[in-house]
Amino acid sequence: MKKNIVKILLIAAAGSAAFAGTHASASNHKIYPATAIVTEINEKTDTVYVATASGVPYEFEGIEDYVVGDLVAMIMDDNGTSKTIYDDEILVSRYVGYTELFEETLENELSK
Repeated sequence: MKKNIVKILLIAAAGSAAFAGTHASASNHKIYPATAIVTEINEKTDTVYVATASGVPYEFEGIEDYVVGDLVAMIMDDNGTSKTIYDDEILVSRYVGYTELFEETLENELSK
């Protein structure tokens, strides 16, 4: 199970790196991955609000099937400002899972 999770993460990272190279090479912008949790959804504006583990808030459009508590993988652009993250832009966001799924997986792995 752990090997499969590692393989999936490596494939995702390789895909992210391939995408990142196309955008970052044209300027001094740096591209990096980030993970966040959905904290709020506004159906009227079609906006998903998320926060990283360090509490930095971001938002993106397209609520689709997101619910509060979902995890989101994001490819971020630092907008060429390496000293602050508050102006960073989400280039791509993808559903990763929900927190209970990770807790269940951990419990299953630890019980082996």
